[in-house]
Amino acid sequence: MSKRTLKQWQSLFSAHRQSGLSIAAFCKANGLCNKHFSHKRRQLEQKGDAISKAATPFVRATRTVPSPERSIVAPAAIRWRGVYGELSFPLSVTPEWLAAFVKALA
Repeated sequence: MSKRTLKQWQSLFSAHRQSGLSIAAFCKANGLCNKHFSHKRRQLEQKGDAISKAATPFVRATRTVPSPERSIVAPAAIRWRGVYGELSFPLSVTPEWLAAFVKALA
């Protein structure tokens, strides 16, 4: 087993994201141990070395429901908070559209 550098791991993680494959399928195709791949990814994410927060595929989404006294000032919205800021969408946005939007950002 060869020892990989940080740049090599970053390259592998980037290739995995771009492949659209599951970790198991990507690792099998590239002769990697999927448990080690996942462990190393989590380890480097915790250190903040390998994968920037912008590259992480999951973000926290919140839905705000206005209280009666705030309904004029702050309409109900779906808020999406990313590394570079926050976006707000009206509740009329369909889940399919929102999913397509998030996928297009990836």
